[in-house]
Amino acid sequence: MTVLVTGATGFVGQHLVSQLLADGVRVRALVRPSADARALAAAGVEIVTGDLASADPLDAAVAGCDVVHHLAAAHGPGATASVCDAVNVRGTERLAAAAARAGVRRFVLASTRGVHGLIRGGIVNEHTPLAPNTPYRRSKLEQELVVARCATEEGLRCVTLRLPSMVGHGSRTWLDLFRAVGRGRFRLIGRGANRTHLSHVSDAARALSLAAAAPEMEGETFVIGGTAPLSLREFIQHIADALGVGLARVPIPVAPYRAFFAARLAIARATGRPIRQDAGEFWVSSYEIDDSKARRRLGYAPGGSLREAVEQTVSWYRSRGQL
Repeated sequence: MTVLVTGATGFVGQHLVSQLLADGVRVRALVRPSADARALAAAGVEIVTGDLASADPLDAAVAGCDVVHHLAAAHGPGATASVCDAVNVRGTERLAAAAARAGVRRFVLASTRGVHGLIRGGIVNEHTPLAPNTPYRRSKLEQELVVARCATEEGLRCVTLRLPSMVGHGSRTWLDLFRAVGRGRFRLIGRGANRTHLSHVSDAARALSLAAAAPEMEGETFVIGGTAPLSLREFIQHIADALGVGLARVPIPVAPYRAFFAARLAIARATGRPIRQDAGEFWVSSYEIDDSKARRRLGYAPGGSLREAVEQTVSWYRSRGQL
C-alpha cells in the first residue's frame, strides 16, 4: 500500500510518517521546494515536490496512492485570511480533485477542534455548533466543506478528523509558554481550574491511521481527544515538574486578563493584523472533548501520557538549545 502524506515535515506529520513506516507502509511525501526533506528521504520516504499555494497540478503526487493523509496547512501569526484561503482552501480543493481522479481509496483530512471556536464550558463533540473565530479556523471549516463537496460531486471517499491541541516531541507551539514557566515568569490566570483536553501527538497520529483503515467511513467526521481532560493548573504543573522549577504563587486576576484580551481582539479587527487569538483563548476557555464516536467506530483508544508528552517536549527543546 502506498500512502501520500502532506505536511510530512510538520509536527503531526513526522509522527504519522514514523508510524506508517513502522507498519510497513510505503510512504510518499508532498513537500514544498523550500522544505528540508532530508530526514524523510533518509528514512525511505519518496519525496514529491509541490506547493499547495501554487497552480501546479498535483496528479503526480497522488498517482498510484491508496490513501492520502492531508495535514499540510498555513497557520500561525503570518497566516492571513488570504494565505489561509490560498493554501488551506484552494490547495485542498486541488488536492482533493486530483485524489478523486486518481481513484484514491481514502482521503483523510486533518482538521481542527478549533472549527467549534471558543468554548467557555461544556462538552465538544461532532454535534457542537461550528463557530470558527480566526482566519485559520474559518479556512479549516471551509476546507472541510471543500472536501465534502468533492465527495458529492466527484466521488471522493473521505474521512475528516478534528484534532485537538497536541504535545510531544517536535512541537513548536508551546515554546514561549515552556520558557516562561522555566524562567519563573509565568503566572496562572485565576485558579487555573478551567479544563482543557490535550493529546499526546502519537495518539493523534494513530487516530489518523485508524481513519484510513476503517471500512465504510466515507463522509464521516470525528472529533479526537486525548486520554483525559485536565485543568490548566495541572498542565502547567506538568511543565514545571519537567523543567524542575516551582510555580509562581500569585495568579493574575481573571477579569483584567479578559479585558486585556478583548482589547487586543478589537485592535486586531480594526487594524487587520492577525494575532494568536487561539493562544489567548487557551486561558479563558474550558471544555472536555467527547470522542466516544471515534472510540466506538474507529477503535480509537488514546493511551499517551500527557506528563510524558510534556517531558518529551522539554527534551526536544533542550536538544535544540531552546530551553
